[in-house]
Amino acid sequence: MHSIVDAIPMSVVTTFHIIACLMLIFFVLIQDSKGGGVFGSSSQSILGPTGAPTLFAKLTRYTAVLFAVTSIVLTIQTSPSSKSATDTYVPPASIEKTPDTPAEPVKSEDQAPAPAPKKGK
Repeated sequence: MHSIVDAIPMSVVTTFHIIACLMLIFFVLIQDSKGGGVFGSSSQSILGPTGAPTLFAKLTRYTAVLFAVTSIVLTIQTSPSSKSATDTYVPPASIEKTPDTPAEPVKSEDQAPAPAPKKGK
């Protein structure tokens, strides 16, 4: 699916997206609402009192779907090609590690053992 989305030029999708935005705003504002609508509660609309709400409701629905599809396509087109920051991570050159356990102290015969602690009263 990603290759199908990349085949469509971004300028075409952006144009459809802007048109869908403007149409959606227009259709939402022109509809009669329960509160009287933006332009008042007149029963004389362009397409008649019963035909307008269903027609504008359908046009609003289709325009909203077009808006959602163009939003998704634009998101996919503008996303970076790599999926994660770890996909392009290059680890640094390996450094020689020191052993995890500490080295034992070297005992020489010249050293006398430490005196035992004295027990006091």
